[in-house]
Amino acid sequence: MSAITVGPLRGSTETSRSASSRRITSRTEARLTPSAAQSSRSISRAPGAMRPAMIASRTSSKARSRTSCGGASVPSAPEIMPLSSDPGPGDSTRMRRTAMQGSLSTAAPLCATLSDKKTKRQHLPRSTAGQPVRRDASPVGGSWSGASSRLVHGLQKPRRPPAGAGLTGEEVMSRAAINAPASRSTPETGVAPDHARIRRRAIVSCAVGNFVELFDFLIFGLFAAQIGANFFPAGDPVVSLLSTFATYGVGFVMRPVGAVVIGAYGDRRGRKAALILTVGLMATATALTGLIPSYATIGIGAPLLLVACRLVQGFSTGGEWGGAAAFLVEYAPPGRRGLIGSMQQFSVGLALIAGTLMAAILNSTLDPAAMTSWGWRIPFICGFVLAPIGLYLRSKVSETPAFERAVSQVTVASHPVRDALTVYRRPVLAAFGLSIVGTVGNYTFNIFMPSFASGQLGIAPGTAYYSSAVAALVLTAFTPVMGHLSDRIGRKAVLLISALGYVVLGYPLFALLVSHPTGLGLVLTQSIAAFLLAMYAGPLCAVLAELFPTRVRFTALSIGYSLAVTIFGGFAPFIATFLIRETGSPVSPSLFVVASALISAVTLLLIKDPTNAPLD
Repeated sequence: MSAITVGPLRGSTETSRSASSRRITSRTEARLTPSAAQSSRSISRAPGAMRPAMIASRTSSKARSRTSCGGASVPSAPEIMPLSSDPGPGDSTRMRRTAMQGSLSTAAPLCATLSDKKTKRQHLPRSTAGQPVRRDASPVGGSWSGASSRLVHGLQKPRRPPAGAGLTGEEVMSRAAINAPASRSTPETGVAPDHARIRRRAIVSCAVGNFVELFDFLIFGLFAAQIGANFFPAGDPVVSLLSTFATYGVGFVMRPVGAVVIGAYGDRRGRKAALILTVGLMATATALTGLIPSYATIGIGAPLLLVACRLVQGFSTGGEWGGAAAFLVEYAPPGRRGLIGSMQQFSVGLALIAGTLMAAILNSTLDPAAMTSWGWRIPFICGFVLAPIGLYLRSKVSETPAFERAVSQVTVASHPVRDALTVYRRPVLAAFGLSIVGTVGNYTFNIFMPSFASGQLGIAPGTAYYSSAVAALVLTAFTPVMGHLSDRIGRKAVLLISALGYVVLGYPLFALLVSHPTGLGLVLTQSIAAFLLAMYAGPLCAVLAELFPTRVRFTALSIGYSLAVTIFGGFAPFIATFLIRETGSPVSPSLFVVASALISAVTLLLIKDPTNAPLD
C-alpha cells in the first residue's frame, strides 16, 4: 500500500514541478532577449545534468574573456553546458542567473558605442533595459548574486536608455562641445576677462606712476630760468642758465648708478618692489626741492641742497624708466608689445603736457617777480602731492608673469649686473646706441627749446610754454599709434624712418624757427620734432625689452638706456647752450641733433629686428 501510495505522490510532485518550471521559463522568455531565452530553453533540454552544468558555468565565469568598453572590461557570454529538461529544486534561481549572463552578452555592443578614450569617466556596462550595473556587483570584480536580483527588478520596470546610447565616441564629443558653455576668453586678447582686467590694472598703475615720476623730473628743466635766479645768481643771465642746466645734468649722472642698483634689485626681488621704491625716492626729492631756501637766504647751502636733491631724482629715474619698460612689455601679449610698451612714453608725454601747461599758466598769471620769488615752487609741491597716488596704485598691482615664471623655474640671476656687462654686453651696447636720438630729440626740442625761444629769440615765456604743450600733445597722441604700427611692420622699420627724419630735418627745423621767431614758427618746429619723436618713442620700449631675457632685462635695459640719457640727453640743454655761445649761431644745436640721429641709425642697421622675440 505504501509503495502504491508513494509512487503516485512522487509522480504528481515531479509533474507539478515540471509544469511550474515551464510556466516560469515561458514568462522569462517573454521578457528576456533572444539570447537569454535560448539559454533558458537549453536548461529544459538537459535533464539530470543540473549540478555539473552549474560547476562548469561557475568555472567558465572565472576564466571568461573581457571585452574593452571605454576603459572598463565586460565579460563575453560564457558557454552554457547542456542541462536537464527536468528541473529540480531551485532551478528557477539558476535560470535567472543564466538569463542574466545572456543579457549581459548583449550589453557589450551598447557599451562599445559609448567608448571615448579622451573622457576621464569610466562608463559602466548597462543592461538592455538601461539599469546600470553597480561596480561592486559587476562580473569583473564582484559576485553574481546581487546583480541577478537587480537585473530582474530592472526587467520588470524598464527605464529610459542613457543619453549617449547608440552614439559613437565622436558624436558624443560633438554633442558635448555643442552643449559646453561658451569660452570666457576675449577675441582681442585671447585671455580670460580676469586676466585682461589684471593686465589693464597693471598698465594703468605703471603709467600713472611713471607720469608722477617724470613730471617731478621734467619740471626742473621747465623752470630752469627761475631756479637759476634763486640758486645761482650772477650778472650774466647766460652764466646763471648754464649753472642751472649743469645742475640739471648732474641728476643724469646718477641715472646709471640708479640703473645698476635699482635694476639689480628689480631683477632679484621683482619689478613691483623696485617701481614702488623709485616713486618714493622721487617724491621725497621733489618735495625738498620745492622747499629749499634761496641763495639769498642760506648762501652756499642752497645750491648744495639743490644738487643733492637732483642727485636723488636722477638715481630714482635711473631705475624707473627701464623698470617701467620691462614691466609693461612683460605684461603685454605677443603681437601687442609695441602698443602696450608705448604706454611708458605715452605717460611721459602726459607728464610733459601737465608740466608745460602748468608753466604756461603760471607765467601768464603771475608777474615775473612773483614767478621768480615763489611761483616756480608750486609745480614741485604738486608733484609731491601726486606721489601717494602712484604709490597706492603700484602697491596693488601683481608681479609680471614673466618674472613669476623666472622665479618658479629658478632662473633669477644672482648677479644681474655682472651678467649684463659680460654675457649681454653687445645687447647693452645696442640699447645704448638705439636710445641716443630719442633722448637728444626729447631734451633738445621739449626741454631746451622754451628757454631758448624766450631767452634768445625774444618769444614770450607763456607763448613758448603753450607751444611746448602743443608739441607734447602731438607726442602723446602719436606714440601709441607708432607703437601699434611697429607690431604690424616691425620695430626696426619705424625706428629707422624716425632716425633718418632727424638727420634730414634737424637743421631745417632750427633754421625755420630762427628765421620766423614767432609763436607760430615755434609751434611748427616743435610739432614736427614731436611727431618724429613719437615715431621713435612708440616702439623703443618694446625693442629694448626684447633684446634681453627676463633674468637680466631690468638691469641691462636700464644700464643701456641710462648711459645714453646721461651722456647725450641729460647734457643736451647744456651742450646746445654751449654751442650757441661758442659759435654765435642759433642754429648750431641742430648739429648735435643730426650727429645723434646718425649714431642711432647706424646701430639700427647693425642689429637684427627683435620684433616679437621670445621674452624668456
